[in-house]
Amino acid sequence: MRCLPLFSGRGWHLFALKLANVTVGSMAIEGNAPMIQTCPACGTAIDTTDAEPLARLTCSKCGEKMRVQRKFDHFLVLETLGVGGMGTVYKARDTLLDRMVALKLLRKDLSGEKEHTLRLQQEARVAASVNHPNVIQVFSSGTDHGQFYIVMELVEHGSLDDLIEQRKRLPEEQVLESGIQVAKGLRAAHRKGLIHQDVNQPTFCFSMNTQRKSATSVWRARRRKDLTCGARFGPPRIMSRRSV
Repeated sequence: MRCLPLFSGRGWHLFALKLANVTVGSMAIEGNAPMIQTCPACGTAIDTTDAEPLARLTCSKCGEKMRVQRKFDHFLVLETLGVGGMGTVYKARDTLLDRMVALKLLRKDLSGEKEHTLRLQQEARVAASVNHPNVIQVFSSGTDHGQFYIVMELVEHGSLDDLIEQRKRLPEEQVLESGIQVAKGLRAAHRKGLIHQDVNQPTFCFSMNTQRKSATSVWRARRRKDLTCGARFGPPRIMSRRSV
């Protein structure tokens, strides 16, 4: 199982918290040349410019099916991890540092909105400044093929939601330790002026070294000064009836 800061209907999980397992670029969008991929069966050149990464296309000449290969700067897309209202999260390989990362790709139509993209880059910059063992790292951001992307630490060991689904009930000690780690990550974010806005089980992720990361986001985690007084945010299922 994988746990990543994912897109949702309201925002993009960018800033994320990490918990320990206590089981006893440039923003300018420039014109791009067509992206051409060769059919592996007949060698026909196929324009994949408008296709999504990893989409399956059929060669018009021989009928062979092929998967769209895509690379954003030096990040090679390998696998789809999650899809939401604002875009898609992929597992990707950093070909310069030879490591796996989470690549969050904003939808093309949203990437074309300069104000929107500039705001997201600013929020990504703020989230990247949070350095804490319980916070998933933001490595970089950029624009390639006319789309804005964020590169983050990849966490592939499931979420607290997954654990609850598997176990149904958790030991009191584990629940308390998880809560302490979540609080530590949130405190680190708060000191940088970030508010989480979506604290719930799917955003708490387990890392391999048994140190859990709890997920927030730069799209979900807003700077305190940008919040409107009296505004309430969060998924309806965990909000009080008076707040919805």
